[in-house]
Amino acid sequence: MNALLIDMFLVAVSLAVAAIPKGLPAIVTIILALGTQTMAKHKAIVRKLPAVETLGATDIICSDKTGTLTQNRSENGRDLLGDPTETALIQYAFDQNINVHDLLEEHKRVQEVPFDSERKLMSTVNKYGDKFFVAVKGAPDELLKRVTSVKINDEITPITAQQRQDILQTNQDMAKKALRVLGLAYKVIDKTYDDPSTDNVEQDLIFAGLAGMIDPERPEAKAAVAEAHSAGIRTVMITGDHQVTAQAIAERLGILDPGHDDWCTA
Repeated sequence: MNALLIDMFLVAVSLAVAAIPKGLPAIVTIILALGTQTMAKHKAIVRKLPAVETLGATDIICSDKTGTLTQNRSENGRDLLGDPTETALIQYAFDQNINVHDLLEEHKRVQEVPFDSERKLMSTVNKYGDKFFVAVKGAPDELLKRVTSVKINDEITPITAQQRQDILQTNQDMAKKALRVLGLAYKVIDKTYDDPSTDNVEQDLIFAGLAGMIDPERPEAKAAVAEAHSAGIRTVMITGDHQVTAQAIAERLGILDPGHDDWCTA
């Protein structure tokens, strides 16, 4: 009986092996490779196949803006390395025939208050002859809270409520054009800070102006959003930009209809 069972088991294994062609593993590998190449042409490679199954039940797609829906470039396509915001400002200086290298060498940075997303500002303290120059940039609405003066026609005067309102309105107008807007301010001090922080560096500032830059959309992003909408999928853009700038970009991409107010900020 035991011999019969062993013989039946061996026959079953033999039939199972015979049912699978020897070339099947190679064939499967080739087919998967060809499938991957086809998916790559459509920019649809996935790490795990179950993720593809999930796409069939997708109702909402949430996407980061910078670098995903946009190109993460603000310097007109030139090849400067570094943060796009910083390189855009440097490129603007180059375009104005400013010798940036000599300027930075003459006015060396001696202190800094780094940017953080809570206060939305960053500052540096640089040598300025026998004094020191404090340069501050960041979100215009946050910057204006720390501005006490404005320079007009080489004359520094206390900033008025109307001037504040005009600056904020200009910020809004620029943001509606999908521009990312930075406020700029400064002051001159006699000596460096013992402990540089927002409480001492970023106070009693002189307003210098606004700088606008755009991070252009990716050419393929608008078509991708339209295709998602045609499939009944809602698209959501996530960004830390000013809400008016974010709305303008979303409208240009087709995520929002022009003038549509069904959006939110966190």
